[in-house]
Amino acid sequence: MALTTAPARLVPDGHAAPLPGGGESITRAPACLPRSASPAAPTRLSIARDRVRQGIGAERLAELHRASLPLDLAAALVPPAAIAAGIWAVGLPDLHWGVRAALVMTIGWLMTILALVTHDLFVHRRCFGARASLWAGVASMGVTTLNAVIYRIGHELHHAHINTERDTEQFKNALSTRFRRFAHMTLPGFKWAVSGRWDPPGSTPILDHPSPNRATARERRLAATVCLVFPAVAAVAAFFDPLRVVLGYVVPLMVVAPIINASRTVLEHADADESNPLWLGTNYRCGWLAQFFYLQGSGDCHLVHHIFPRIPFYRCPAAARAFAPVLAAAGVPEHRSIWTLWRGWFWKAWPHRSVWPLADERRPDRA
Repeated sequence: MALTTAPARLVPDGHAAPLPGGGESITRAPACLPRSASPAAPTRLSIARDRVRQGIGAERLAELHRASLPLDLAAALVPPAAIAAGIWAVGLPDLHWGVRAALVMTIGWLMTILALVTHDLFVHRRCFGARASLWAGVASMGVTTLNAVIYRIGHELHHAHINTERDTEQFKNALSTRFRRFAHMTLPGFKWAVSGRWDPPGSTPILDHPSPNRATARERRLAATVCLVFPAVAAVAAFFDPLRVVLGYVVPLMVVAPIINASRTVLEHADADESNPLWLGTNYRCGWLAQFFYLQGSGDCHLVHHIFPRIPFYRCPAAARAFAPVLAAAGVPEHRSIWTLWRGWFWKAWPHRSVWPLADERRPDRA
């Protein structure tokens, strides 16, 4: 049973939906504890939520949770339609090579956008209902050969155990060398990393977490089948239109999308302090270009997402501005140079999920 420190209601899938007061579920000890038992201490995440709620007010927090059906529908429909249009256009005859190359990169970027939309609409908010969100997510992630059910299981555990030894994204900590970080920019390198082959002994790879029940196990097997359908269709289509398959699907999937995905790693949890409940990740102030390129899901927007994951992606920039004074008061440094962060990640190989030197120098108590 999940209890809350602020108003929330439980929905059938076991998650808690925010109420007008801005509350979300925080797992606590059951109410039927024996008299000798003590209630569980607040988690770091509950502390972070309480501080933000106190800092910006419950009414403002409720506004930031407000969803927009037109924007949700556009986010669900536009990326797959744009990918299909791009695949058609990239195979047009007599197309200038520069335009063709731009189309290839755009399709790869749209594939990452499709995955980010799935993450927000179908994994966290399930805004079209649990069943519809499940199959929409399976189809969307199947395009990129990722099992949406395995992702959902691992990602929910990532949120529940952020910045702890049980965090399912510990595999990113194992990206400890330049070679591994550049290898992670390829699809084979990404799949090798998430398989846990670089993880320290005793770690549980993100792909190995068991299904919580039989229904989820069935969904997992069906999602695995869908992941095989798209490559199979592409293989058959290659006999009839190899140019569109190679430039419209294979290259964007194998080359472009992994590079964009890897560039986000440093903007999520690279710079973090486990002792600070609000310093959950890299507090990079995203401008309009970064917000557009990463679907408002990196840097300061990603911090917002981890504190209140059901804030819609299109409200994360406003939420980041509202959260900024609270983060500053808690000693979370703000980064303004993405180039400095990329240099620290790809060239200097600073450890993932640690207090980075450049961040430590900018901490408010050292200013």
